[in-house]
Amino acid sequence: PPRQTHGGGGVSAEWAAETLGLLAKASPTSLAVTVEQMKRGGELKTLKECLEMEFRMARHMCAQPDFFEGVRAMIIDKDMNPKWAPAPHPDQVASYFEPLTADEELSITYQPRPPLSDEDSGGPRSLTAEEKERTRDMKQWAMPNKESIIKQATKDKQV
Repeated sequence: PPRQTHGGGGVSAEWAAETLGLLAKASPTSLAVTVEQMKRGGELKTLKECLEMEFRMARHMCAQPDFFEGVRAMIIDKDMNPKWAPAPHPDQVASYFEPLTADEELSITYQPRPPLSDEDSGGPRSLTAEEKERTRDMKQWAMPNKESIIKQATKDKQV
C-alpha cells in the first residue's frame, strides 16, 4: 500500500508521534542547544567553522550536569529515568557557542602531507616525528574518556 504523507494518520502520523515521544524524554538543554546549532549552522560558510562550532558545543556540553545525568541513567544505573535540568534561558544556550580559551580552542590548519601508504613498498608509512608530536599535543583537546565519565557520573555513589 502507498505511504500516507499527510492527513488522516498513517505512517507519517505514527512516525511523528514516536518522534515526539523521544523528544519528550531528551534533555531540554540538549534540545535547545541543538535547535540553536541548526540556526547557526545554516550561516556558516566552511567546514572549519562547522567543526569549530561543534567542538565548542561538545566541550561545553561535557561540562554540564545533564551530560553526566544521562550517562548515569542510561549506562551506569540503567534506570532510563534521567532527572534533567530545566529548560535553559536563551543566554545559557548561547554560552554553548562561545569561544573557548586560547589553549582549549580547536586549531585547524591545512597542511598537505604524503599519503598514508608508501607507493614504493605498497604498505602503510610511518608517521613523521612532527606528525607524532602533533598527535600527542591533540590529546589536550580530547573529549573525556570512558573512565573519567564513569568517575564523574558515579562520584556520589559507591561503585
